[in-house]
Amino acid sequence: MESRIVITTQPADQAGEMLQRLREAGFHSFNLPMIETRNLYLPPGELQKLITSFDPDWLVFTSKNGVRGFFANLSNIHTSLSFMAHRKFAVVGKSTSHELEKLGFTPHFVNPGNDGQSLAQNLLSLINPESRLLLALGTLAPNLLINKLSEKATVKRIDVYETVAAREFDTGLSDMIRKETVQLIMFTSPSGFDVFQTIFPDCRNIPFGAIGNTTAAAIRSKGYNPAVVPCEPNLEAMVNAIKKFFDSDPFH
Repeated sequence: MESRIVITTQPADQAGEMLQRLREAGFHSFNLPMIETRNLYLPPGELQKLITSFDPDWLVFTSKNGVRGFFANLSNIHTSLSFMAHRKFAVVGKSTSHELEKLGFTPHFVNPGNDGQSLAQNLLSLINPESRLLLALGTLAPNLLINKLSEKATVKRIDVYETVAAREFDTGLSDMIRKETVQLIMFTSPSGFDVFQTIFPDCRNIPFGAIGNTTAAAIRSKGYNPAVVPCEPNLEAMVNAIKKFFDSDPFH
């Protein structure tokens, strides 16, 4: 049996837990980031006006980057964190929850899955027509959450980070991909796959995996059939799906 080499493509600051879980499961795992994120800053006056006039009672975060970007903006206008004391927080996944907890705040709701559809459904049961929700998102995030939650409450969106192509790529890992000595490459976002195709346009013989249906659909739209798509878009399901993929193929 060949070495089970799995390359993930997450931003560098997000890959640690995935790499650890894969290594614990017996895989040789490495991360080759395709994208990176950076905070976006609203003009201080615009953010202050949004906070005071809209006065949200729910703050919704779908990623660690959303938490970081929002609080970076908040500190930029020197607003006391006591402003946050009366707010309720809804987050997607444990990693986003941990990021918020590091700042001293406990989420009122942690969505178990990583997709916006399930978050919207769960939040609709918690809010009421008087609720005011502020969503801290990245520029590439679709309006799915806004559209769904707006059916019941008042919702506003603030873009607090952007996703850009990584500026540097590890030479050793890049050579492994070009020589096709890798058994699986995992993607966690459509934008990550787009950058990968730009850097490795001729990579067609290494199986691709997607953490969820959105990324899988993006891969299929480019003419590829993902070999691994977990039943749920979370880390545990992804590791199990990768195990199943390797166990079902004796050549891997």
